[in-house]
This record gives sequence, C-alpha cells and structure tokens, in this order.
Amino acid sequence: MKFNRHQLKQETLFGETIEKFQINRTNSTFNIEQRSLKSENFGFDITYVFTSRIWNQQMIQLLSSLNEYDIIVINSQIWDLSRYKDYSGELYMKNLDTFFSKISYMKSKIIWLSNAPINNSKDSNLSRVLSRTNPLTVSKAQQYDMHTLDLYAKMKDYMELLSNDGIHWTPQGQRMITKFLIDLLSHFPQQSNVQHRIQQPPLDEANNNISNNNNNSSGPSS
Repeated sequence: MKFNRHQLKQETLFGETIEKFQINRTNSTFNIEQRSLKSENFGFDITYVFTSRIWNQQMIQLLSSLNEYDIIVINSQIWDLSRYKDYSGELYMKNLDTFFSKISYMKSKIIWLSNAPINNSKDSNLSRVLSRTNPLTVSKAQQYDMHTLDLYAKMKDYMELLSNDGIHWTPQGQRMITKFLIDLLSHFPQQSNVQHRIQQPPLDEANNNISNNNNNSSGPSS
C-alpha cells in the first residue's frame, strides 16, 4: 500500500483528523503536518506529526502536548542532514541532544528509531554521514534512558526491499519495520501513563535556543 499525501492533498487514509497540513511545496522545509486517529470503542489516540528537523519552533510548541501520550515514537535524521546540508552531522547531533534533554523528564515511554540504511547513489555524502551518525543517535538516546530500535542494524539484511530511490522502503519493507516496532511494544507493560504525568517545566527562551546554521529556506524538489 502506498499513500502519496502530496498528490491527495488533504485526503485521509484511515479516517483520521487532519489538524495541520501546510505543504509549501514537495520536500520544502516549511512543510508541517499533523494527523490524529482516535477511537473511543478501542481506547486509542494516535497522533502523527511531521516537521523538517528534530529541533525547531514547531517542536518547541509540540513539547507542551507530548506528556499526554503513553508512548512516543521518534525518528528524524535524513531531512536534518540533507535538507539543511549538514553533511558533518554536527549541527544535527547538537539539536538532537537539545531535544532529548527537553523530553527526558517525561514519564511517557519514548522510543527512538534510528534511520534504516539507504542506498542513494545520487548523494554519497548523505549515505556516508548517515552511516556515521546512526550509531551516535542510538548511543545518545540510551544516555537519556530511552528505548531504542536500531533500524539501521535491523534492516541492513533486507536492502532488496528498498524502493528504487534508495531511501524509501517498499510496502514489504514498511511491514518489516512495523513488525520490529510491534515486537518492541509487545514487551511494554499494559498500563496508562495518565496517572503518572508530571507538570512540564517552563519553556523559557534562554533554554530553547534553536541551532539554525546552514538553515536554507526550503529543500530541493524531488
């Protein structure tokens, strides 16, 4: 199953609510997306958020609502490195550490997904920096006592399931990733985080510096 949100614009896939949908253009760093899927019958509330990097103004605003969730799954790497041309990975790792420090106080179970491997012949710099920063992100998440799912290690034996662009995964590859995530979730105790939520610390400007070096206004079209 494939779902091109840019072609379908604001159409839904599962009957979810589209809370934010700002598409400046395909692959623009200004793109913002937020969707939620709720069920009173089955008692779940799932929110999907897209932003172009791990630490920016949208992520600061998002922090105030993250404590509402029992489980938070996070992945952010390719856009941080490629769209902002951070081919050393230094700015990305700095932003990642800032973000982790802001959410480390939460009682929610946090899962960091490292990026799955890529095979992008058009951008050898991206492949190189991704292979170098991936283990660093896993180590950084573990330093903050987060759960980790190292997709780079898990998916390296399934490279035949990559799409033709060498970055995205085929539906079969996506199902494999979903299986790894479900396996991890199955070991979590079945209890709500509602009674354990804590007050979010104040988000003052001095402690929320955004590193914007090499911040171009929009990424290249694909």
